[in-house]
Amino acid sequence: MSNRKAVNAANYVGWHRGNSGYLRQCRNCGVWIYMKEDWWDGIWRPYESWYAGNCAANEWIRHQCNESA
Repeated sequence: MSNRKAVNAANYVGWHRGNSGYLRQCRNCGVWIYMKEDWWDGIWRPYESWYAGNCAANEWIRHQCNESA
């Protein structure tokens, strides 16, 4: 399965499980990140993704580059 198909499948499964985010590539650095709508204020923020290997599952580390997402 190609990377894009794997990401689409993960996003589809997450959507059906009620997740409030999705995988995508950062527009600035190209790294795979997880965009998540934070429950306390409804703002979408970029986080490092387990898919890219930059964190563990359920670990929330903000993605930081010159211009995130």
